[in-house]
Amino acid sequence: MRRNVVWACMVGLGMSWIGGMAVASPGLVYSAFDPLVIPSGLAGNVLYEVKVTGSPTRVVLILNAPDGSTIHRTLRDDGTGGDRVRGDSVYTLSLAASDIVPLLKPDDVFRAEVGYVEVYDGTTLATRGNVFADVLTNDIPLLAVTSIASDAQRTDYLVNLVDRDFVLTNGFDITSVLRRFYDLFADDFDFVSVIAVPGYFQNRYHFAVKSDVRGIGITPFDTSRTYGSAGRLLGITMFPNGNLFDPAEAAFQHELGHQWVNFLPFAPLNYAIPHWPLSDLASGIMGFAESESGQGLQFPCVVTPAAGGATLTQRYDAPVFTDLDLYLMGLLPADQVGTHVVFPRGTTSTDLFSLCGGGTWQGQLQTVTIQDIVRQVGARVPDAAHSPHAFRVATIIVSDALLSREAMSFYSYFAQRAAAGKETPYHSGFAKGTAKPFYLSTRGLGTLDARMTSP
Repeated sequence: MRRNVVWACMVGLGMSWIGGMAVASPGLVYSAFDPLVIPSGLAGNVLYEVKVTGSPTRVVLILNAPDGSTIHRTLRDDGTGGDRVRGDSVYTLSLAASDIVPLLKPDDVFRAEVGYVEVYDGTTLATRGNVFADVLTNDIPLLAVTSIASDAQRTDYLVNLVDRDFVLTNGFDITSVLRRFYDLFADDFDFVSVIAVPGYFQNRYHFAVKSDVRGIGITPFDTSRTYGSAGRLLGITMFPNGNLFDPAEAAFQHELGHQWVNFLPFAPLNYAIPHWPLSDLASGIMGFAESESGQGLQFPCVVTPAAGGATLTQRYDAPVFTDLDLYLMGLLPADQVGTHVVFPRGTTSTDLFSLCGGGTWQGQLQTVTIQDIVRQVGARVPDAAHSPHAFRVATIIVSDALLSREAMSFYSYFAQRAAAGKETPYHSGFAKGTAKPFYLSTRGLGTLDARMTSP
């Protein structure tokens, strides 16, 4: 049986929580390396810092070693050994860059799996978080960085804003950050990605600020002016952890897809909103959830209706948007959407995953057609012929001080991957593989442009 893989929309991706324990202090808040991005040729030391709540008795980094073993290193909050401020709940460990850089594997896509940090309450392990390091190699070119204000700088693909309250208080005042962004840039973007530095032990999420589309289950609304846009901004994707930022991969597109999918308020599609129920639709980028507002999970099976049920086979390639996804996004005409099948409510992913190697599920499937959808919520307006197919995406990284040229170049590299036109390797958390960027996952019907306009 395959393990459920979290797509997104769930707090805690990239973390290992101790099962059955209450969410109580001590706990993990955020962590970061200094330098934020470690050059592969760095000969000196780096600091690893982690913010902890409560009164832990011990904070330990379980460091991977190139030979496959692990090394236990204790972090300090006593003002020594690289720790900046005694007793501020930021625990620190000084490491040689040579402890980190050799951990980078060829398929890591510049993000090395360092190990994990453990927080103890007495002798009890209270919580654990995985640790990844961004490593800059010669494969990522250094870019020119332009200063545009005392608290802002940019490359052609990235804007860095300084906002200490935003990144150090866990308030994530996105409104304030976006208003500052629009002080400096024109209202030329459909979507904005916001990355926090340091990286919190939280998952990415998307929220719409405007929708003027009818026929997808959403009542039109517009709050874009709250964020400083004059009406063009459609949605914002928040990345509390920069290690999870890669617009080429399916998880980024999953979040973007939530601008339109799934808000259909009728059975059998409504019990898993904003994801799909267990169905053939779940094989696509938008995945499935076991219940309404449940975590978004990847469904690795291809569902083929058969006599008396359905056959399930393993899906080996990267997921893409389904035809119904593309219709709701305004990219595909209604007459090109096929019939879809949904497993009865009460069916579990455990029931289905065990059959994913070519087994047959026996039982009655519910069918959904585009005619059913139009009958319930009306035709999509605007339709595919009149909807935008090209979208502009701005990327903002918010930090407590201006970032280095190395860090700006590193995150610019990932930001520009939004517009990639071919399959590309990706590494997100423990997931690795080959991603199909937006252009491919939409069958060439949609494009993303990550370039920044001039202030």
